[in-house]
Amino acid sequence: MRIINLLFFICLSTVFFGQSKHKKDFKMIYETVITYSFKDNPREITIKATTLNNDILKRNYAGLATPLKNGIYIGNITLDSSWKPFLNQADSMKLNLTSYEISRFKIPGFTIHFSELNKTSEGINVSLSNILFSKNRAIVEVGYTCGPLCGEGRIYFLEKKNKKWQVISFLLTWIS
Repeated sequence: MRIINLLFFICLSTVFFGQSKHKKDFKMIYETVITYSFKDNPREITIKATTLNNDILKRNYAGLATPLKNGIYIGNITLDSSWKPFLNQADSMKLNLTSYEISRFKIPGFTIHFSELNKTSEGINVSLSNILFSKNRAIVEVGYTCGPLCGEGRIYFLEKKNKKWQVISFLLTWIS
């Protein structure tokens, strides 16, 4: 029981203190999901400078963990079963999320602008959630719009391998 409590405390402390301690990881995670999302067509995008957590707060991550059996998710994503404990803890971690300013970053091949929360511009507008984070795993939600009937939202599941963050899988959450 003590080990479970210790793990839970470590995950919660990551949410509270991780923003400054893990700033480099957060920046790398955001860069990874933006590159992955638009890899076929790098272009000019506008990123909301403050995190939006509406979707991440509504998500039932323990519900995503329930059907994990032998490393295969029954649905349209594949995760290895070692994700189950992290997904079960994610619901507790998200209770403490607060919006914060995203550190500016650059990605080769992209022109990135950062805008105020309620401002939209022509082209692609991207919203990022806070990152649910452990030492080598992360979950982040990304939504983008590119017009009145153009856009989508995804949950990205990432792992850190050889000091680089990689998208392991994603789940489409909405489409317009």
